[in-house]
Parts: sequence; structure tokens; C-alpha cells
Amino acid sequence: AINTYFKSSGLDIRNTLLIQEDENITELLPMYYFPKYDVPLLMVKHCFFGDSISQGAQVPDKPTNVIASCFDSGMYYVADKTMGGSSIKYTLEQLLKMDEKEMKSFNLFTIQHGTNCAMGANAESEAIIPTETFADIPYTYGDNIQVNTIKEHLDRFGTDVFSVFCKCIEYIRYYNLRAKVILITVPEMTQRPMEETNVNIKKIAKLYGLDVIDAAS
Repeated sequence: AINTYFKSSGLDIRNTLLIQEDENITELLPMYYFPKYDVPLLMVKHCFFGDSISQGAQVPDKPTNVIASCFDSGMYYVADKTMGGSSIKYTLEQLLKMDEKEMKSFNLFTIQHGTNCAMGANAESEAIIPTETFADIPYTYGDNIQVNTIKEHLDRFGTDVFSVFCKCIEYIRYYNLRAKVILITVPEMTQRPMEETNVNIKKIAKLYGLDVIDAAS
């Protein structure tokens, strides 16, 4: 499904090499250098967030990384942040641990969670999402309350799943507008019905103008 998505969008990563700024050169192994070029071609860097369901594994301690295996190019690197039994709140925790340089080093972020992040039909209406976005920082709201940092901005969001999904996207985009961000729906292999969750994932994607890989279909 992932390779199909990239092919249909003209972004088949197996034939894509990205030239980035030299800030990331020290992170690469010599095998990724091409001496015939003056500027080394750097591998596509992808940060995947998800849980054990996202990996295609029913048993969390024996995951088979389906996402990573879809990208079989030697120029492709997946920084897999998957953890069995994790929720979208774990993704946010991982993002907040990254500094600005690390956030900017990725070309692609994908987020896919399973039954640990179920959302109901009223998820969007019950979510707490400020009118302002990451792009408005710094800004004032209410009785002249000042927001100067991305973390102060995120504190205004709710703690529900829908809101935390939005927090993750806001944080990624604040530090890295260049990277592509893609949401992935929950596959039907799960034992728990996730139709409403997948509807909400698509709503979040629409809210931010993101693409969705519909793994459920």
C-alpha cells in the first residue's frame, strides 16, 4: 500500500535521492557516500511512529516491521519509534525529546496507531484545539495571554486522542515545514472495530491538509 501510494503521487522513494544541507552528513555511514559527486547524496530519512498493530504484529514482543520493509532502498532509513502497547501520547513524548536539529533532519514523518488510540464518533467535537496554529507563534489570546513557544502553544490543546494527534502534527510542522507528514489508518487486522477511529484520522488529515494512506482498505 505504501509503495502504491508513492508511485501514484510520483514519489517512488526507490528512485528518489534527496540532497540536503550538510548538517546531517556526520550521521551517515560511509556506504552512503558517492565519491563521484562533489556533494554527497544523503539517504531519505523517515521517522515512523506507531504501536505493535502498526507493525503488523499481533504479538508486541515479536514485531515484524511492515512499514520499514516497504522501503527496500539502500538509500532509505527508517527511524522507527514503534513500541508495543503505545498510544499517540507516546509519540508526542518522543517528539518532545527531539531537539530542533533532529526534527529538521527528517524528510518524512508517518503516524499510525492501533487499538491503543481508539476514537469515538464525537472525538472531533470533544477535542480542544486552539484557533491559532504553530504558524501564529508568537501570539496573544484571551485576556492578553502571551504564547511565545511551541510548548506553550501545545499546552492549550486537550489531552484526548484527537487533540494529541493534532499536537504531534503542530510540533512536527513548527520545526520542519519541509518534511512530508502522512497519517496511516488502522488496518482491519485488529480484533477491535476501528471504523470511527479511521474516520477521525481522516478528519485530522483534512484539518491540516495531510495525505492519508488508507491501510484499512
